Amino acid sequence: FFRFCQELLEKYRNDTRITVIAGRNPEYYEDFYGSYTFKSWPSTWGWATWKRSWDLMDIKMTHWLEVKKSGYLKKIFPTRDYVRISNEYTSTYEGKVDTWDYQFQLANILNHTLCVIPKINMVRNIGHGHPDATHTLDLLSKARFMLEYEMEFPMVHPKIIVPYDDINVELKPRLSDSELMKEFQEREKKFKDMLNVRDYDGVINYFKDTIKNVERLQIPYIYYFAFACLMKNDYEHAASLAEDILQFNVISPQSFMVFVNVFLGQQHFNEAFTILDKILGRVSTVDNRIKSELLALVKENSDNFSYEKYPHISKLIEIPTAE
Repeated sequence: FFRFCQELLEKYRNDTRITVIAGRNPEYYEDFYGSYTFKSWPSTWGWATWKRSWDLMDIKMTHWLEVKKSGYLKKIFPTRDYVRISNEYTSTYEGKVDTWDYQFQLANILNHTLCVIPKINMVRNIGHGHPDATHTLDLLSKARFMLEYEMEFPMVHPKIIVPYDDINVELKPRLSDSELMKEFQEREKKFKDMLNVRDYDGVINYFKDTIKNVERLQIPYIYYFAFACLMKNDYEHAASLAEDILQFNVISPQSFMVFVNVFLGQQHFNEAFTILDKILGRVSTVDNRIKSELLALVKENSDNFSYEKYPHISKLIEIPTAE
């Protein structure tokens, strides 16, 4: 990501049409030519810019009421998005929201500038769902489960500078509860079918499709994705996703034993013990047999275990006394 920013900051240094180099690819947009494309407003989760761009900033949103009255934003946003965005901008203008990015977004929209969007998602917001987060408190936000990938260099630059217009898109109508259930069942079946034939690349690509096309993620989707990452030896993402899923108490603890065994087998002890600790933290849903199995694994690998770091495990293990 840093190399991506460095090269493009130099390439578009004097091109005032471009104001932001972003690392986030919203919803995994990827059907375009080249290593990156452009969109009509800035993405600010992992980004780089120039002083000339920041000089556009109007932190007090001085012209917001006039812009709102003009109806301009209604012309560029679908109705459902316009209502949400208009309310967000109004709350920021009135000082009810403590932020700066809405002001920067509006400044860029009004100056008709463009933001660079990479072909693959390059950054992840690890604050999503964190108890200390200021804004990103939604535990099942789709943005929380987007994974980052590496850009291929040398880059292929777009031949023309036009926005990949993710603003003026047709939105699907909201589904009823019965339609949502049917969609969930169909997607879950497809995930399971691919896992049964060990099509882990298919699972990962289908998860990207799911992020694009469902209104809200379901925990099983994320579990299947995490399992595919594990089988593809993407241990960092598999561990991170497993930790997130364990918070929801939806997937049985037994389902995470494969993660523990793989991590121990590959000597990723921290990942294994972290997941074991979280499983044991769900005391009410873990029976004595499972506890015994988990603790046996810990004892077999005790040389790599820290009693202070994993409190739920430590409660069930007799801490050795110093001689």
